[in-house]
Parts: sequence; C-alpha cells; structure tokens
Amino acid sequence: MHGKLTFCALMLAGSVYAQRSGFGAGFIAGSPTGISLKGWLTSDRAIDGALAWNLGHGGTFRMHADYLFHKYGLIQVSKGQLPLYYGPGVRMRFRNDGHY
Repeated sequence: MHGKLTFCALMLAGSVYAQRSGFGAGFIAGSPTGISLKGWLTSDRAIDGALAWNLGHGGTFRMHADYLFHKYGLIQVSKGQLPLYYGPGVRMRFRNDGHY
C-alpha cells in the first residue's frame, strides 16, 4: 500500500524544485502522516519543523524543529543544486498509552 501511494505521489508531482528563500509547506505521507514547514532566514540558513501523527501502535503524535545550515557546491549534480544541510534540532513524541 505505501509503495503504491509513493508511486502515485511521484507521478502527480511533475516538476519539483526547492526554494532558497521565503516559506514553504509540505505534506508527509506514510507513517507517520503530517505536515512539514520550512522558513528561510538567509540564503544558507533556515528553520524547519513538522507535526505528524500515527494512528496505529497506540496513537503517537510527533513534533520536531531544526536550525539548518546549507552548504552548496559540495555535491555536484548535472542539473540544479543539491546542498548538504545540517544543524541542531529537537524532537518530541507523545503516545496515548503513556510510554513516552
């Protein structure tokens, strides 16, 4: 099921490109399912985060946020750019049965 959903999403995506400024939002498909957000602070720094949930396995809810540094030109590709990005972040998970 997950493979079919991924295939359909890729077929419907068409041309996909990344931005280097402003704000972006996306959808996380699979397990967990949720939304992702990214806001650029400068041309090489950004803050990203996500809110996601998994209705199976006791019903978990997850949140994360990262401060990202982007290094362009380290990974060579034939078209566009593929940055290496890294940075500190936090993650929190909550379960209905009290294990987290």
